[in-house]
Amino acid sequence: MARLLIQHILFINFALFGYVHPTVMPTNLECDFNREVCDPSKCLLQQGRGKFKYLTAACNFIKPVKALLIDIELLRRNKLGNYESLNMRASVDVCKWEMVKGGNVAINNIMAVSLRRLSSTKCPLQGNMNVTRMPLWLFIVEGFLPDAEYKMFVRTHNDAMSVLNLNLSFSVASAKNRK
Repeated sequence: MARLLIQHILFINFALFGYVHPTVMPTNLECDFNREVCDPSKCLLQQGRGKFKYLTAACNFIKPVKALLIDIELLRRNKLGNYESLNMRASVDVCKWEMVKGGNVAINNIMAVSLRRLSSTKCPLQGNMNVTRMPLWLFIVEGFLPDAEYKMFVRTHNDAMSVLNLNLSFSVASAKNRK
């Protein structure tokens, strides 16, 4: 519902000003599981209806994990080829299902829509865990991102112990630049 509302508002505002809707295209996905904690079976992007992408991941927890934090940060490539922070970051406590800290209220609300799939997660995490078709927030907010190359870093950890690191590279291009 929230995604449809955001899309409708963007469509009306951008249509009035002749705005060309950009497209987010994933270029690379790397998933690095800590095999001492989690035996991975899959980590991939899936396409849903239209162009929205979903993350599907699964692992078998070898050791129970009592607490789990997810840190997410978005960076954009500058003209020198370096990636710089956009101050779009957030941290989520999966076991308590609360935002720990974030860049701003808008990012926190968009993150909540994206991570709703994890809201039924019970801690301690143990045994097989499957996350299927979790919407990635960058595809929800694509109308706000200017044409550029980006990286999204996701770090899932229990204090200093890493569980999963995910790096997603993607580009944003408007219709005029896709020719």
